[in-house]
Amino acid sequence: MYWNCSLDAIESDADILSTINKQSMQRSFLNFTLRPTSVFAGKSFCGKELLAADALVITIFDQTNSGIGKTWELRSTELAQNASELWSLYPEDGRVVGSQLYEFRFKPMSLNDDFLLAVAYFIMAIYVLASLRKLRAVKSQFGLVITVFAQACLTRNYV
Repeated sequence: MYWNCSLDAIESDADILSTINKQSMQRSFLNFTLRPTSVFAGKSFCGKELLAADALVITIFDQTNSGIGKTWELRSTELAQNASELWSLYPEDGRVVGSQLYEFRFKPMSLNDDFLLAVAYFIMAIYVLASLRKLRAVKSQFGLVITVFAQACLTRNYV
């Protein structure tokens, strides 16, 4: 829908992400808003702009009973059979029996990575607390720690 169903328009688009971001609030002819949050899975944003996505989510609403659903089923099956090894399709055979909901999760860090990150944060917290003990200008080190955490929480809500 971002390229008006034109393969030539997609292939000639020099900056696909820019096109998607410019048209992120455009409504389709069926009055659907084409937000990247509903069109892509595994998204990465900077502010409100899409930077990357891991998967394209295709959703079809056929309320016309015109037979477009049968055409889609034939084409999706053909696509699944001819798809490159580089692509993953869900379902793998391209045949959707009924309404299905899929959830895509992207977790690049392993359990060891999470553990090492937690250890690094713990060591950093000990270092900061030890450094605060050396400050003579601060009357309440506990108050300073609370202030730092409160400021971090407030700043996080605005980013």
